[in-house]
Amino acid sequence: MLQFLFENIKPVMAMVFLTTIIGFIFLNPKNTNHKLLLLIVSISSLNEITTLLLLYTKQQNYIGRLYSISFPLFCLGWLAILYKNQIKKKETITVALLFLCFVIINFIWLQGTKSFNYYTAVVGSFIYIGLVAYESFTQLKNENIEFIVSNNYLLLLSPLLLFFGFGQMFGFVSREITQTIILSNYNLFELVTNFVNVSYYAMILIYIFLEKKHIRNE
Repeated sequence: MLQFLFENIKPVMAMVFLTTIIGFIFLNPKNTNHKLLLLIVSISSLNEITTLLLLYTKQQNYIGRLYSISFPLFCLGWLAILYKNQIKKKETITVALLFLCFVIINFIWLQGTKSFNYYTAVVGSFIYIGLVAYESFTQLKNENIEFIVSNNYLLLLSPLLLFFGFGQMFGFVSREITQTIILSNYNLFELVTNFVNVSYYAMILIYIFLEKKHIRNE
Protein backbone atom coordinates (compact mmCIF):
# COMPACT_ATOMS: atom_id res chain seq x y z
CA MET A 1 0.00 0.00 0.00
CA LEU A 2 2.80 2.43 0.92
CA GLN A 3 4.59 1.65 -2.32
CA PHE A 4 1.36 2.24 -4.25
CA LEU A 5 0.89 5.64 -2.58
CA PHE A 6 4.50 6.59 -3.20
CA GLU A 7 4.16 5.76 -6.89
CA ASN A 8 0.75 7.36 -7.45
CA ILE A 9 0.66 10.52 -5.31
CA LYS A 10 1.83 13.15 -7.77
CA PRO A 11 3.12 16.63 -6.79
CA VAL A 12 -0.18 18.28 -7.77
CA MET A 13 -2.14 15.77 -5.69
CA ALA A 14 0.13 16.46 -2.72
CA MET A 15 -0.48 20.19 -3.24
CA VAL A 16 -4.24 19.58 -3.07
CA PHE A 17 -3.90 17.82 0.28
CA LEU A 18 -1.47 20.44 1.62
CA THR A 19 -3.74 23.34 0.66
CA THR A 20 -6.72 21.62 2.29
CA ILE A 21 -4.80 21.07 5.54
CA ILE A 22 -3.50 24.65 5.60
CA GLY A 23 -7.00 25.92 4.88
CA PHE A 24 -8.51 24.07 7.84
CA ILE A 25 -5.73 25.36 10.09
CA PHE A 26 -5.91 29.05 9.20
CA LEU A 27 -9.36 29.78 7.76
CA ASN A 28 -12.39 30.68 9.85
CA PRO A 29 -15.43 28.44 9.14
CA LYS A 30 -17.72 31.22 10.38
CA ASN A 31 -16.62 33.42 7.46
CA THR A 32 -18.75 32.60 4.38
CA ASN A 33 -15.88 32.93 1.90
CA HIS A 34 -13.69 30.75 4.09
CA LYS A 35 -16.45 28.19 4.56
CA LEU A 36 -17.06 27.91 0.80
CA LEU A 37 -13.34 27.69 0.06
CA LEU A 38 -12.95 24.92 2.63
CA LEU A 39 -15.82 23.09 0.97
CA ILE A 40 -14.19 23.41 -2.45
CA VAL A 41 -10.75 22.21 -1.37
CA SER A 42 -12.40 19.38 0.60
CA ILE A 43 -14.22 18.26 -2.55
CA SER A 44 -10.90 18.33 -4.42
CA SER A 45 -9.14 16.30 -1.72
CA LEU A 46 -11.98 13.78 -1.53
CA ASN A 47 -11.86 13.51 -5.31
CA GLU A 48 -8.13 12.72 -5.22
CA ILE A 49 -8.57 10.16 -2.42
CA THR A 50 -11.36 8.44 -4.36
CA THR A 51 -9.19 8.42 -7.49
CA LEU A 52 -6.41 6.70 -5.54
CA LEU A 53 -8.86 4.11 -4.22
CA LEU A 54 -10.16 3.42 -7.73
CA LEU A 55 -6.60 3.00 -8.99
CA TYR A 56 -5.70 0.74 -6.08
CA THR A 57 -8.74 -1.48 -6.64
CA LYS A 58 -8.13 -1.44 -10.42
CA GLN A 59 -11.47 0.25 -11.19
CA GLN A 60 -10.05 3.01 -13.36
CA ASN A 61 -13.14 2.96 -15.59
CA TYR A 62 -15.05 4.84 -12.90
CA ILE A 63 -12.62 7.77 -12.77
CA GLY A 64 -14.29 9.54 -15.71
CA ARG A 65 -17.65 9.25 -13.98
CA LEU A 66 -16.12 10.55 -10.75
CA TYR A 67 -14.80 13.69 -12.45
CA SER A 68 -18.11 14.16 -14.29
CA ILE A 69 -19.69 14.57 -10.84
CA SER A 70 -16.92 16.40 -8.98
CA PHE A 71 -16.10 19.04 -11.62
CA PRO A 72 -19.65 20.51 -11.72
CA LEU A 73 -19.60 20.64 -7.90
CA PHE A 74 -16.27 22.44 -8.15
CA CYS A 75 -17.77 24.96 -10.61
CA LEU A 76 -20.87 25.51 -8.48
CA GLY A 77 -18.69 26.08 -5.42
CA TRP A 78 -16.82 28.86 -7.17
CA LEU A 79 -20.06 30.34 -8.50
CA ALA A 80 -21.28 30.42 -4.88
CA ILE A 81 -18.18 32.39 -3.86
CA LEU A 82 -18.71 34.75 -6.78
CA TYR A 83 -22.36 35.21 -5.77
CA LYS A 84 -21.32 36.05 -2.21
CA ASN A 85 -18.95 38.82 -3.33
CA GLN A 86 -20.56 40.39 -6.38
CA ILE A 87 -22.91 43.33 -6.94
CA LYS A 88 -25.27 41.87 -9.57
CA LYS A 89 -26.27 38.53 -8.07
CA LYS A 90 -29.35 37.74 -10.17
CA GLU A 91 -27.31 36.82 -13.26
CA THR A 92 -25.20 34.32 -11.34
CA ILE A 93 -28.24 32.59 -9.84
CA THR A 94 -29.88 32.29 -13.25
CA VAL A 95 -26.75 31.02 -14.99
CA ALA A 96 -25.98 28.57 -12.15
CA LEU A 97 -29.47 27.04 -12.39
CA LEU A 98 -29.18 26.72 -16.18
CA PHE A 99 -25.73 25.15 -15.77
CA LEU A 100 -27.08 22.65 -13.25
CA CYS A 101 -29.83 21.67 -15.69
CA PHE A 102 -27.25 21.21 -18.44
CA VAL A 103 -25.06 19.08 -16.14
CA ILE A 104 -27.97 16.71 -15.44
CA ILE A 105 -28.99 16.50 -19.11
CA ASN A 106 -25.42 15.89 -20.26
CA PHE A 107 -24.77 13.28 -17.55
CA ILE A 108 -27.96 11.32 -18.24
CA TRP A 109 -28.67 11.74 -21.95
CA LEU A 110 -25.84 13.35 -23.93
CA GLN A 111 -22.32 12.19 -23.02
CA GLY A 112 -23.66 9.80 -20.40
CA THR A 113 -22.26 8.18 -17.29
CA LYS A 114 -19.59 5.93 -18.83
CA SER A 115 -17.04 8.60 -19.73
CA PHE A 116 -15.93 12.06 -18.66
CA ASN A 117 -18.45 14.78 -19.54
CA TYR A 118 -16.25 17.15 -21.57
CA TYR A 119 -19.13 19.49 -22.47
CA THR A 120 -19.91 20.10 -18.80
CA ALA A 121 -16.28 21.01 -18.04
CA VAL A 122 -16.09 23.41 -20.97
CA VAL A 123 -19.42 25.12 -20.27
CA GLY A 124 -18.77 25.39 -16.52
CA SER A 125 -15.28 26.80 -17.05
CA PHE A 126 -16.29 29.54 -19.44
CA ILE A 127 -19.39 30.43 -17.44
CA TYR A 128 -17.20 31.28 -14.45
CA ILE A 129 -14.67 33.18 -16.58
CA GLY A 130 -17.46 35.19 -18.24
CA LEU A 131 -19.21 36.05 -14.98
CA VAL A 132 -15.98 37.13 -13.27
CA ALA A 133 -15.14 39.34 -16.27
CA TYR A 134 -18.65 40.84 -16.12
CA GLU A 135 -18.34 41.47 -12.39
CA SER A 136 -14.89 43.03 -12.84
CA PHE A 137 -16.25 45.53 -15.39
CA THR A 138 -19.19 46.28 -13.08
CA GLN A 139 -16.90 47.01 -10.14
CA LEU A 140 -14.64 49.18 -12.30
CA LYS A 141 -17.64 51.04 -13.69
CA ASN A 142 -18.71 51.77 -10.12
CA GLU A 143 -15.12 52.87 -9.37
CA ASN A 144 -14.92 50.35 -6.56
CA ILE A 145 -11.12 50.17 -6.54
CA GLU A 146 -11.13 48.95 -2.93
CA PHE A 147 -12.77 45.72 -4.09
CA ILE A 148 -10.34 45.26 -7.02
CA VAL A 149 -7.33 45.35 -4.68
CA SER A 150 -8.99 43.26 -1.95
CA ASN A 151 -8.30 39.69 -0.88
CA ASN A 152 -11.82 38.75 -1.94
CA TYR A 153 -11.06 39.72 -5.53
CA LEU A 154 -7.84 37.72 -5.39
CA LEU A 155 -9.97 34.76 -4.31
CA LEU A 156 -12.28 35.21 -7.30
CA LEU A 157 -9.30 35.37 -9.67
CA SER A 158 -7.54 32.29 -8.30
CA PRO A 159 -9.36 29.65 -10.42
CA LEU A 160 -9.43 31.68 -13.67
CA LEU A 161 -6.30 30.16 -15.21
CA LEU A 162 -7.40 26.68 -14.17
CA PHE A 163 -10.82 27.13 -15.75
CA PHE A 164 -9.29 28.62 -18.89
CA GLY A 165 -6.76 25.78 -19.23
CA PHE A 166 -9.32 23.04 -18.69
CA GLY A 167 -11.89 24.79 -20.86
CA GLN A 168 -9.47 24.96 -23.78
CA MET A 169 -8.13 21.42 -23.33
CA PHE A 170 -11.47 19.67 -22.84
CA GLY A 171 -12.88 21.61 -25.77
CA PHE A 172 -11.12 19.08 -28.02
CA VAL A 173 -13.48 16.39 -26.64
CA SER A 174 -10.81 13.82 -27.48
CA ARG A 175 -8.70 11.66 -25.20
CA GLU A 176 -6.29 11.05 -28.10
CA ILE A 177 -5.48 14.76 -28.30
CA THR A 178 -5.10 15.26 -24.54
CA GLN A 179 -2.79 12.22 -24.37
CA THR A 180 -0.53 13.53 -27.17
CA ILE A 181 3.11 13.72 -26.04
CA ILE A 182 4.20 17.37 -26.05
CA LEU A 183 7.45 17.55 -24.10
CA SER A 184 9.75 14.67 -23.14
CA ASN A 185 7.42 12.09 -21.55
CA TYR A 186 4.69 14.60 -20.66
CA ASN A 187 1.44 14.66 -22.61
CA LEU A 188 -0.86 17.66 -23.13
CA PHE A 189 -3.13 16.73 -20.21
CA GLU A 190 -0.24 16.43 -17.75
CA LEU A 191 1.41 19.69 -18.84
CA VAL A 192 -1.80 21.73 -18.68
CA THR A 193 -2.98 20.10 -15.45
CA ASN A 194 0.32 20.66 -13.65
CA PHE A 195 0.68 24.28 -14.77
CA VAL A 196 -2.87 25.46 -14.02
CA ASN A 197 -3.11 23.55 -10.74
CA VAL A 198 0.17 24.94 -9.41
CA SER A 199 -1.01 28.47 -10.29
CA TYR A 200 -4.44 27.82 -8.78
CA TYR A 201 -3.26 26.40 -5.46
CA ALA A 202 -0.46 28.95 -5.16
CA MET A 203 -3.02 31.77 -5.40
CA ILE A 204 -5.27 30.08 -2.85
CA LEU A 205 -2.34 29.73 -0.45
CA ILE A 206 -1.49 33.42 -0.93
CA TYR A 207 -5.13 34.27 -0.18
CA ILE A 208 -5.10 32.12 2.97
CA PHE A 209 -1.94 33.70 4.34
CA LEU A 210 -3.16 37.23 3.53
CA GLU A 211 -6.42 36.45 5.33
CA LYS A 212 -4.47 35.11 8.30
CA LYS A 213 -2.42 38.32 8.38
CA HIS A 214 -5.58 40.45 8.09
CA ILE A 215 -7.30 38.58 10.96
CA ARG A 216 -4.20 38.90 13.14
CA ASN A 217 -4.06 42.68 12.56
CA GLU A 218 -7.70 43.26 13.46
